[in-house]
Amino acid sequence: TKVAERKGIPFLITIAVADEILQRGFKYTFRAQPNTRDMAKGTCNNTRQLADRFNMDIKTASIIHINGFGAVVANLVEKIAPEYGFDIIGKVSYNFGASDLTTEISKLKGMNADVIFDCGYLADGILKIKTYNDMKVEPKGGIIGAANGAFSNKAMVKELGRLSEFMMDANYFYNPKSPLAEKVIKEYDKKIQKSHLPISCCTHIRCRPGAHRRIGKGRNNGSREASGCHSKDLLGKSCHDRRSY
Repeated sequence: TKVAERKGIPFLITIAVADEILQRGFKYTFRAQPNTRDMAKGTCNNTRQLADRFNMDIKTASIIHINGFGAVVANLVEKIAPEYGFDIIGKVSYNFGASDLTTEISKLKGMNADVIFDCGYLADGILKIKTYNDMKVEPKGGIIGAANGAFSNKAMVKELGRLSEFMMDANYFYNPKSPLAEKVIKEYDKKIQKSHLPISCCTHIRCRPGAHRRIGKGRNNGSREASGCHSKDLLGKSCHDRRSY
């Protein structure tokens, strides 16, 4: 983004949640996805709404996260969780490429929180779900993904089958009932000839012809969250309320 700013070249971020990226006063940096605060708020808000709707007494939460981007999300979830009535009683982290998470999951189980917030990527997400199952980790409020790269991925369902049932993720996803989303997906698949991902659909439509006329007009805290997309139609009522497949 620094190089693009110096050259005056618009830079569209497809996957990066850190709020700081768009807080440096850059004029040519745009983001197509929700930022860290939106992800964290979506996690806490939607979990609280579900708990209240089904009259569940959910007060305590624990967090497991991959280091790096996961720590950024986890720290903000921990910070805002009290606003939604959650007491974060512990956090567990692990490194990218971990091949065994038994120790980490054991720590989570020992915390006995009402709900677990889980942030990570696909491979480690699949490993965690298998480990949750093996160790019979079943918090009464469930295991909720917080910007989880596995829980919103069809590859997880293909890999885990029934174990992927009842998993939820506070994340962004295209609206499967939207004619606009369907049109964008078909156009993307025709041009790219690869299986689409939610971010691919969002980014593709945000860069449609005419986007250059909106450069400099986006919502801005220095730089911009990408604008000009029919986001309510494309993404549905909420960008962060996502049931698994």
